[in-house]
Amino acid sequence: MEQAELKRLTRYAASLTPPIASEGEAAAEASKKWDAAWEKVKHADPTDFRTNHLGLWALVKHMGKFGMTCEALAPELPQLEDFGLGFYPLDPDELQEGEKFTAAEQEFLQAREAVRTQEATHGPIPVYKFDSDYAWLITPREIRCALKRYDKASEANLKAAREEIPFWDDWITFLRRVPERGGMRLC
Repeated sequence: MEQAELKRLTRYAASLTPPIASEGEAAAEASKKWDAAWEKVKHADPTDFRTNHLGLWALVKHMGKFGMTCEALAPELPQLEDFGLGFYPLDPDELQEGEKFTAAEQEFLQAREAVRTQEATHGPIPVYKFDSDYAWLITPREIRCALKRYDKASEANLKAAREEIPFWDDWITFLRRVPERGGMRLC
């Protein structure tokens, strides 16, 4: 699926109001429409995995039970003041035609990216990479290490994860594809 089509589907699904009322034909129809729109988005791009905050933390909780995550302190991100900046530079996609980053903005963005792409020195995926919206890179090595631990999981733990999280197997399938694509970021 083309990126433009995926963006269109995502905007459409997000524009629908999730059904609040649980009564009547209109509520049932709205619920079906909402579910169908998100199903299209969910399966539109195999390099994309979508869940909400609660779904993510259910995944992380079970990943911890399998030893797929580790505790580690997040590295400190560069501060704007250190580069003489008073505000965050625009996202590169938001620059207007002909507009460029200043040298200080470029240095700040490069320094920030260098920190966000650091790999854990040992073990699987550090939990802090799930715990913020800094778009940390979860590296192929971290994911492979996590999956090696998952592959040794007991059947009882697998059953518990699948019972609590209906999309658990989709998540593991997604994780198995990610290393060949250079890792993943949460946004």
